[in-house]
Amino acid sequence: RGAAILMMVVYHLAWDLTAYRLVMVPLYESFFWLAFRSFIPTCFLIIVGISLLPAYQGGVQAGKLAKRLGLVGGGAALVSLATWISYPQTWIFFGVLHSIAVASVLVLPLLRAPYWLLFVLGLGVLAAPYFLAFPVFDQPWLWWLGLVEEWPPTNDYVPIFPWFSAVIAGLALGRLLFAKGPPPWLAWRAPGPAGRLLDFLAWGGRHALAIYLLHQPILLGLVWMVYVALTGESGGGFLGR
Repeated sequence: RGAAILMMVVYHLAWDLTAYRLVMVPLYESFFWLAFRSFIPTCFLIIVGISLLPAYQGGVQAGKLAKRLGLVGGGAALVSLATWISYPQTWIFFGVLHSIAVASVLVLPLLRAPYWLLFVLGLGVLAAPYFLAFPVFDQPWLWWLGLVEEWPPTNDYVPIFPWFSAVIAGLALGRLLFAKGPPPWLAWRAPGPAGRLLDFLAWGGRHALAIYLLHQPILLGLVWMVYVALTGESGGGFLGR
């Protein structure tokens, strides 16, 4: 999770620098950047699935689930509110936090499902946008499903179809990893600089939600200060989509 957070910070820094025309990164033209953009939420959602078994190995606890949904759902609401104020034409109505919150509920009936069923459901969810996209799903109140024919105007779009397939894949992987308890390699610590790097990533993973919510305002502020220092302008340079 810490590695995914770090990749997300790198991507958003590239987005901010491009938005202020300080560095023109081909975010929407380069295969690498398009793939990198998809890889990051894929990592987050796979980790959601992996973490379910150790989290609910004693059964689903209503209090723990409510706390999780409150934190993630509250974070998603803050993202929507902040982007609606900042970028009303492309505000985030169903980004990665929204997807995590909904997927955390949808996946609960699958915690003990057989692997063949997880495989079939995962493939079905992954393929659904290619076979079940119809104009009726282009209505804004159905955008969250992902079965659209026209891409909605938003800066971050992680709908249930096809992204829920990553959570299902993570659940299957987590069941394999934790079938006999936590694997011994989880307790391994690398010596020297590598160990400190892993500790730093682990710290980021433990505070992923806070970093997710705070990093972009901080990055935008820093990039804006660089823009002002280089151009002498205090506004008018932002090209954010």
